[in-house]
Amino acid sequence: MKKVIALFLISALLTGCSDLKGESLEISSQALESSVLESADNTASDDNTESSDPVELPKIDEIETPKPITPIGFDNEREDHTVEEVIGILGKYDNFNVTESFTASVPKRIEHMDEFTARNLCLKAKEEITPEEKYIDFIGAYKYLFPGRELHEDSLFYVGDFDEDAAVDDPFNGIKSFYENIDSFADGSIAKDSLGYFWYNDAFNEDFEPNDGEIPVSLTVGSPFGTNLCYFNRSVAQHYTGKSEGSEFYLPYMDLPCVARYSPDSDKVYKLLDKEVSVKDAVEFFENYINSMPSFYPVTLNIHVNKVEVYKLDNEHYGYYFYISNIYDSIPYDYSAEGVSIVSGDLLGSGGGAFMVKSDEVDSVFGINRTSEISDNVRHTDCISFEKAAELASKKLTEHVKFDVLEVSLVYGKESVTSDTSTVKPYYKFTLFNPNDNMYYICYQSAINEDSFRMAVVSDMGEPDISE
Repeated sequence: MKKVIALFLISALLTGCSDLKGESLEISSQALESSVLESADNTASDDNTESSDPVELPKIDEIETPKPITPIGFDNEREDHTVEEVIGILGKYDNFNVTESFTASVPKRIEHMDEFTARNLCLKAKEEITPEEKYIDFIGAYKYLFPGRELHEDSLFYVGDFDEDAAVDDPFNGIKSFYENIDSFADGSIAKDSLGYFWYNDAFNEDFEPNDGEIPVSLTVGSPFGTNLCYFNRSVAQHYTGKSEGSEFYLPYMDLPCVARYSPDSDKVYKLLDKEVSVKDAVEFFENYINSMPSFYPVTLNIHVNKVEVYKLDNEHYGYYFYISNIYDSIPYDYSAEGVSIVSGDLLGSGGGAFMVKSDEVDSVFGINRTSEISDNVRHTDCISFEKAAELASKKLTEHVKFDVLEVSLVYGKESVTSDTSTVKPYYKFTLFNPNDNMYYICYQSAINEDSFRMAVVSDMGEPDISE
């Protein structure tokens, strides 16, 4: 049963430093240069006196829309087993029972696997970029995602320092109107590094008056765009189904029935709001769209769809929900459903998702993390095959239980070292269900070390039941 999560996930936003990289934004260099120079002049004019000069932000129409980038291409050749081949391999073992909705993504052949250190650039970006630069970056992100749409200034807020004396149940503590407080960054009453990220939300604007055809949208960006937080919601699905609009991102299981679950390469076709689209074609559009988004730092990771759920909008139309994670060098990072923490010996899964209800548009997305500093890379070419991994996993599990196999995949697993650094290693992941105790067993067999096997046990995988 899927866990209920409030739509205003402010606390989740505050913890979400992301891993993203890409090419430089095409912003108004003149506006950015004047902003930075003015800041430097204010500092140099009097080292002992706080400046009270107002911050002069560039006009919105002076800030250029950033250009899309080319998604990173990986040269690690990989050929996957078919689902039928994987079922045949698992069928050799008495304690594995493949389920009807089984999905698989494991290689028959792959050139290499790596283990490495990954550093999240979120904290580095927060320290280095001024509020003025973050503002320019945010406006560029808004223009890119919502071309031709007016930015309503009263809908723009920033999330900064939190009031320790505020009520614990106040979900909006630390959220302040940006334009009402921008001068405080100049006079020193608000520290420059207290600007955590921008939060644009028409539904949070009491004075929002939509133009013709507009519906509330939201966008959360921690500068630079493509490196830190980036959630957006066009609210098309919520508007169509008559639900409340303008949440940070949309989790369709809260309102809509889930009718099917597929692997990303499925040829199954459903009708979206504009036309019929196969699961495979929708995934291809989404991955290309999201991996072409601008980014301030060089890209090292793409976004990858691991699994697809189909939601029923009405008797005729459907929407696709994607479980997403990073992918590096042809191997995706481990993932878990939003709201579910799977920890196995400090091995961490990350949640991300997206919803599509039109063939040419991404309606809502969260967990866009494409930047990470990769170092200490060790390459392995003589890796454990999936056939061997299945044998090892079967032996390490009890022979007295016949586990339902829901999914098998090759993933990169992260172990936290510090707040912004992880070690990353390849694992074969087996997602199992034990019908005797109604618990899920997530097993990780190392792809480079036969003796390394981990297992986490959870009561809820965070995925909705299939309703029909």
